Amino acid sequence: MQELLSLRNIVRRYLTDGIADGSFCPGDKISEQSICNALGVSRTPAREAMLQLNSEGLLDYFPRRGFYIRMVSEKEQADIYELLGLLDAYCAMTAVSSISATEITRMKEIADKIDIAIKYRNVEEYGKLQRDFHWVYRQKNTNELILSQISNAESGVVPAVFIGDSVEKLAEVYSIVNEEHREIISMFEKGDATALYYYLVNTHWGPRFPQLTKLRTRAKSL
Repeated sequence: MQELLSLRNIVRRYLTDGIADGSFCPGDKISEQSICNALGVSRTPAREAMLQLNSEGLLDYFPRRGFYIRMVSEKEQADIYELLGLLDAYCAMTAVSSISATEITRMKEIADKIDIAIKYRNVEEYGKLQRDFHWVYRQKNTNELILSQISNAESGVVPAVFIGDSVEKLAEVYSIVNEEHREIISMFEKGDATALYYYLVNTHWGPRFPQLTKLRTRAKSL
């Protein structure tokens, strides 16, 4: 039973990470066999993980058609993003009193790596590092329900497609966001939990740059 649960969690993480980084997009069909082939697992944990994600609202299930990444409206997208920001800010605020110098150094290292990803216009690497940055302090929270909600919200935020004929504008936006990462680090170092909470809610996770992006809607089969 423990092994089955572990395999199910592996499948679930594979799918949620894929949704978060844009590998899987709204409308994409997900087949059990493709998951089994990709991860080397049997159909039972694959199906259980997909049913779990269906119950959590990340996948839709249609009889005789299968599982699909759920389509979300712009309103739902905005609501999920707001929830993610609030939960992330709460985790940061509660981590201020216990965050270590090693963890702060880790955030600084990630911010430096983000600069390199921006320099070489590596959008996929930027997305991964951006999530890694926030999980340094999120994982200090011991409330598993909060962490689960963050994971679900992060997966539910549909990756956006950049609108424009030049990646330079996108790099400019990412650079602004990474400077905010460094401001977040500074607030951790100062131990100002209240300021950090409101900075994350109102600035870092605030709705910005809507004119530059649209929801990703590519549909494909795995």
